[in-house]
Amino acid sequence: MDLVNSHRSMISHLIGLGSVVVLVLVCSVTGSCSTSVDGEVASSTEGASYGAVEPSSSSGGENSLGVTKDISTWALPFDVIFDQELSRLQVHLVHVWTDECMLKHGFPDYEILSSVDVPYPETNPHGFSALFNSVIAQKYGYRKAPDPGYRYSSGGVENRDRSYFEDKSQAFKVQMYACVNEATVREKGPVPTGEPPMSKPGSYESELNQFVVSSSDPALAAQAKAWVECMAPQGISDLPSAPWTLQNYKAMPESLRERWDWWPLGADEIQVATFDAGCRESSGWNQALYDLTWDRQVAFIAAHHADVQRELDVQAAEKVRLRDLLSQATNGAEGGS
Repeated sequence: MDLVNSHRSMISHLIGLGSVVVLVLVCSVTGSCSTSVDGEVASSTEGASYGAVEPSSSSGGENSLGVTKDISTWALPFDVIFDQELSRLQVHLVHVWTDECMLKHGFPDYEILSSVDVPYPETNPHGFSALFNSVIAQKYGYRKAPDPGYRYSSGGVENRDRSYFEDKSQAFKVQMYACVNEATVREKGPVPTGEPPMSKPGSYESELNQFVVSSSDPALAAQAKAWVECMAPQGISDLPSAPWTLQNYKAMPESLRERWDWWPLGADEIQVATFDAGCRESSGWNQALYDLTWDRQVAFIAAHHADVQRELDVQAAEKVRLRDLLSQATNGAEGGS
């Protein structure tokens, strides 16, 4: 599945059952937004025509698509293109309609788990791109913070262990599945079967899908080398040659995956993550990656201005439509329950 279709279909994971949703970040959470996981599937068009841009500073003042450059929150232009407000509205509307359906079928104990107009997770302050620093690492290790928009995100980090409705009766679950399916079709049409469609080669969607700022980019080589040297005291036998993508379990060195259970978050992971965050900062990795990602995204947007504007116009109209539908629902307060 490509990045564009991944983003558009990720709500099907969130819509469902209150089940613990998982690793649904389609953004490279060190800050680059791409199909590859920090180079795992790097495209041959990496950098493409978007690489020849002048380096910029992260002192603030620059603006793209209404986003002001700010490394302290890892703000990036693609946060606007991959609009999490839209995703939240889609998910919440389906939850609201599911609640109506469950009530009609005699299950008043279904709960709407989603909210719309609440802050994004602390690790993803603009919704899409992810923030990682020593403060974040000390609280969440390498994990995503609880999302105020989804009530089953609870405890110290995002809860991925069990369904919110796991203890409900089988009859409840069967009816809930039916109501979720009905609400999903009502919101966005029949659920497609088979493999999701790939973007047409050469299209804007395809170009967006191929966008990647790889950890192996030559512009990051000096910082990657410094990070490796900084991380040496941790004794990680399979330490990669550059920082790995965060909030992605598979991207983590295998030795660390074997060392830690995914749940609960432990002190050892916090210690390593905090040390790593310090190394990413002191090596210059964070600064270089952020500046390079910002510049490449700005260049991409400039090269596809008309397509980007068309997409943003479509998204804006869709958000109006969804809010209108929520206002018409019998229990659809926009902020959720």
